[in-house]
Amino acid sequence: MRKDGSSTTGNDNDLEKCEAELKLLAKSGEIPYPVSEKEIEELSNECAGLIVPPELEEKYLNSMKMAYENLAIDKVRRMLHGQVRVFGRHIQYIRKEAGLNLSRVAERLGKGEEFIQKLESGQLNPLQVAKETISDIMEIFKINVKELISAIQMFLVIAPMVETAHVHARADTKMKEEEKIEDISIAVEDLLYGASKKDARKVPIPEEFLKNITEELQRRGRTDLI
Repeated sequence: MRKDGSSTTGNDNDLEKCEAELKLLAKSGEIPYPVSEKEIEELSNECAGLIVPPELEEKYLNSMKMAYENLAIDKVRRMLHGQVRVFGRHIQYIRKEAGLNLSRVAERLGKGEEFIQKLESGQLNPLQVAKETISDIMEIFKINVKELISAIQMFLVIAPMVETAHVHARADTKMKEEEKIEDISIAVEDLLYGASKKDARKVPIPEEFLKNITEELQRRGRTDLI
């Protein structure tokens, strides 16, 4: 039931319509892109005309929260102008700029925070991550296959050099200064990739890996990412 007296079935169609209306407002600049829980809560008031049945309220709030996280990610991606970073750092950059914390990404992926941390810091080889998880990551961060290939090629080129460089970075800082260590590590990775950029383009990605990812995206109907 809407406040104007018109009826509503209280089903998913109502929720989707409400979210679509809010997305249009955000894209037109009438309401800001959300980057925090507070802003998402404020934006929910824009849809105050829709009364959500109690049994659907939690689902609605989570759905709307995800919709606005996606808007924030879209905004970051436009700022990137096609720029790609080393696989894990690419994800980390988009996540942070979009205002998503580790726990939220872990929740959306159905993984633990430690998994996300290892992925972002390059401790996990993306070629050894399940196709379903890679596809989930691609969907969340709007990463297409071409972008995925470039990011993984960068990873494969600098991975052998990164651990040694990170050991020196940690040795030159106090162990409590985790953020400083991370900043240094990212800078080192950027320098390593810059020096190896030409080599990265020559690194082949296993055909079986790409085939599995492509088939999984097709199964999900995400041909826009292929």
